[in-house]
Amino acid sequence: MGEASQRRKSKRALLKDNPFCIFCGGTEPATTTEHCPPRMMFRGKQRPHDLVFSSCEICNLGTKRSDLVASLLGRVYTLASSSGKLISRSKPESRRGV
Repeated sequence: MGEASQRRKSKRALLKDNPFCIFCGGTEPATTTEHCPPRMMFRGKQRPHDLVFSSCEICNLGTKRSDLVASLLGRVYTLASSSGKLISRSKPESRRGV
């Protein structure tokens, strides 16, 4: 079974086992899946798996901008455990030709 087929099968199983949106408090039927934290927060395949929840489309799309902001901040900054200061994880781009 291909990877895409496996993902579709997993999504169907999740929606069958959890038929209501987790954000609406179980009042709306779930039609999509939501990744918490968002997949875009992680580079490549370096992300936790199985952090997928059933949600309705309105709730899933309603967090889109918040997901973008959280992903940007999560990729750029991290909290240094010893100093408590914010440090950058990404290398600054060179300013060639400026």
